[in-house]
Amino acid sequence: MKGIIFVLSLLIASRVSGDDLALAKEAFGKFAEYQKENDPRILDLVAADCSGRVVQSDGSLEIVTLVPPGQFRAGIEAGIKKKEGHPDAYEEVAYKDHKDSIAVSGFIQSAKSDFRGPFQMTFKKDKAGAMKLSHASITFPLGKTPIKADALFEFVMPGEWKAAPIQKMDLGNGRTLHIGRASSKGGSLGYNAFEDRETKPEDHDIKEFHWAAIEPVIRAMKKNGAKEQEPFLGELTPGNKDQVYFIYPIEGPDKSVMRIRGITLRTKARIYTIFSVEASTADRELWQEVAKSFKEL
Repeated sequence: MKGIIFVLSLLIASRVSGDDLALAKEAFGKFAEYQKENDPRILDLVAADCSGRVVQSDGSLEIVTLVPPGQFRAGIEAGIKKKEGHPDAYEEVAYKDHKDSIAVSGFIQSAKSDFRGPFQMTFKKDKAGAMKLSHASITFPLGKTPIKADALFEFVMPGEWKAAPIQKMDLGNGRTLHIGRASSKGGSLGYNAFEDRETKPEDHDIKEFHWAAIEPVIRAMKKNGAKEQEPFLGELTPGNKDQVYFIYPIEGPDKSVMRIRGITLRTKARIYTIFSVEASTADRELWQEVAKSFKEL
């Protein structure tokens, strides 16, 4: 009798798992369809606490941005309002049953280029028994934005950025600060040039310059309940005293972590600071690329 009960329990479990797999296939099929058509019904397929990560890659350099619970769904909703749509195709889609969830994986073929990146999604049942997206990891092509600050300097920043006009600030005593800002979907970019008619750049300690640029950002985030984590300050490239690399992790009230990171560069004419505020895990390699692209005009 016990053997019969055991066999029956296996059959029931198999049937439930099979049902979950079918539900996940149906949910993913609708998700892909609604995404392409910019259909708001896609929101019904995404859990309110859905989390994820977005990977931007050019084949050698990768920028990973972690998406905390709730923001993934909010991002989809914002895309619907902007009527962005999603013409890219999901290819080589495979499903794997993990008992409490169904993993969907494959590749996304870009409709605008030859880029093909991997994706992985996790579908789970909610309390009502509906199969919904609970986590997603998606890879997109890494764009690069040339940024030119008037006739002072220019550099290339990985990612898609929209720059604002440069502002000039007279600090007195022959000192001038040129301030630039840019924005993207996942963060902000700041950059400035400091020049002093009374002293030479080599007379200054460049390790002190980044703080003036990022302190207002940190202060504003702390007012909203954020906390500073252990920072890092050191040479961008070992042995080069004219380039500094810094990281200031800031933990938000929701435990998500934003990173203020960037570089300070010293030339014969000025001292420059370039920094971003993002949730990405972009590291020293990215900023070395930015430094290599930097040109004083």
